[in-house]
Amino acid sequence: MPSGPAWPGGSCACSEVQLEHLAAPLAALLARHGGWNTSFLEGVYRVWFREAGMLPSLDLEPGPGSTADVSRYILRRVS
Repeated sequence: MPSGPAWPGGSCACSEVQLEHLAAPLAALLARHGGWNTSFLEGVYRVWFREAGMLPSLDLEPGPGSTADVSRYILRRVS
């Protein structure tokens, strides 16, 4: 696995980044349209990461354990 940026005395490496979005206001607005909240936020996060310079080899996907109040996502390398 490639390592991340190095600095004097260390380096950083990770295989994925897990995100948790708590208490999204869309949950109350779109409660009767199950799945919209998580899907909408997934799209928003993807756009934000791409505009911030996310590499094409990375992508965001829904993470396990999302609920009505907590949306979970994983940013990782895709094949």
